[in-house]
Amino acid sequence: MLTATKVATAFGYVLAAELRPCGIDMSFTPVLDLNYGQSRR
Repeated sequence: MLTATKVATAFGYVLAAELRPCGIDMSFTPVLDLNYGQSRR
């Protein structure tokens, strides 16, 4: 069974592998998503 930490780590590696060839730095990905409710748009 996978733990949340292992899943998050695996996701990070996949994301990095896909973004690196595009020249996108991983440090620009969001690390925290705050729920302020629905936007008005």
